[in-house]
Amino acid sequence: MNVNELQGFFGDTAYAVLAFVFFCASILIHEYGHFVAARWRGLVVERFSIGFGPRLFGWKRNGVDYRFSAIPLGGYVALPQLAGVSTLEGTSEHDGQSLPPISSTDKIIVSVAGPLFNVLFALLLGLIIWVVGKPVDASMMTTTVGYAAREVMDADGEWVSGPAREAGVLPGDRIISIDGTPVNEWTDIVQAVATSSGYDSDGSRSLNLEISRAVELERDGQIVSLSVKPILGKGTGLREIGILPLRPAVVGSVFENSPAEKAGLQSGDRIVAVDGERIGHILAAGRIISKTPPEPHTLSVQRGGEIVELTMTPVLVDDGSGNKRPMIGIRWGSDDKVIVHQDPITQVSGAIYMTFDVLKALLNPKSDVSVKDMSGPVGIAHALFISAREGVIILLFFVLFINVNLAIVNLLPIPVLDGGHICFAFLEKLFGKPVPQRIIANSQALFVLLFLGAMAYITMHDIIREVDMAGTRKEIRAAEKQPDPVFSQEAAGGASSDASAESASQTAGD
Repeated sequence: MNVNELQGFFGDTAYAVLAFVFFCASILIHEYGHFVAARWRGLVVERFSIGFGPRLFGWKRNGVDYRFSAIPLGGYVALPQLAGVSTLEGTSEHDGQSLPPISSTDKIIVSVAGPLFNVLFALLLGLIIWVVGKPVDASMMTTTVGYAAREVMDADGEWVSGPAREAGVLPGDRIISIDGTPVNEWTDIVQAVATSSGYDSDGSRSLNLEISRAVELERDGQIVSLSVKPILGKGTGLREIGILPLRPAVVGSVFENSPAEKAGLQSGDRIVAVDGERIGHILAAGRIISKTPPEPHTLSVQRGGEIVELTMTPVLVDDGSGNKRPMIGIRWGSDDKVIVHQDPITQVSGAIYMTFDVLKALLNPKSDVSVKDMSGPVGIAHALFISAREGVIILLFFVLFINVNLAIVNLLPIPVLDGGHICFAFLEKLFGKPVPQRIIANSQALFVLLFLGAMAYITMHDIIREVDMAGTRKEIRAAEKQPDPVFSQEAAGGASSDASAESASQTAGD
């Protein structure tokens, strides 16, 4: 039984359970790495816990307490011969007892094992994804601009000029690099813009786009550099420049008695221009056609190997919510899926690069990325849930990213993390004696407080984002449930974008 069949039986519960299982699995793999290494090096193991704080349930075997604990912020293996974090892990059963000392090499091996197991698990997932193939929207595999908004809404809710359009970016232009870093797909562009940190001499945000001008714009592929002034986007608070990837405006179907049907528009037609303006994305077509009051529009349509010119006038039609808007009666075709077979090394190295890119932006005071933009357990759980709904392979890919992220973050030289243990072990090896327990305990206690404070702050913003997104999802679900618009036989012409495209066009601006 696959995930879709499960959803038929249990609804979203199946996805939630699947997301929870993979979230726990990522933590389990990490802690199991510590556990295996500790057993191999002969260390005393007290507890193997998923979560921190009071014990909820579990079992004991061979002197080890295997448990699930109350605070689901990670997990730990209690090793009294290593410097533990009693605030989160609880007191040791061996307090006051003399245990055999362990070498600095043992400490390093045990500390590295957790992140290593996460990377190995990520490679295993990458192998599965490589063999099966990952479905990706075709529009996300391009760096060609399909839509450059004339206006975008900033973080203050104000409509401002679209940064990319204002700088001279037009549909059909292909982005080669951002601030000198080459981009290979649309995700690279989003990531590079969001984490950019450049400023002009006047103090305004700035980044450099190297683009290849569209041949269709009679620039013959000319490569130029443009200075773009990003804005902070509404809802994200991250840098945006108001562009979307090339996504052909392909007609899925037309409504009965609609202007589109009467003008002869057919399923499979590709709208390449409206009133002479080149169209590279469904939003561009929807924004032009839905202008009020309704006016005649000439659509240049690619049908087979020829271009057909069709003229139609939108009519005001009830969109199902009691509001009337101009429509011509089109259902847009869905974005084509491409099955990508990417080898495990490339997948994992890409996740490593993305993680370091975000960490670098987080530590850069000139960047607009901050701690509030990170995801805690709430955000991760929701992302896992959404990934599960998209399909098993998409879920596995996100779990791969989580495991790479866990590995890198845990290797940071922070006392409460594995990287802190490694640093203390290297200092012991360097100076020939252990770091005083008092220094280790105090530094860990300090960073535990900072860790808990940061998690509370991140979780608060996770919840705020979830509340905001819940409202948006409610609107989308309501739009999906609305009845199809009905065109009377007297209708003379009009345009209709699907509900999601119309909603998005209101957000992106034109």
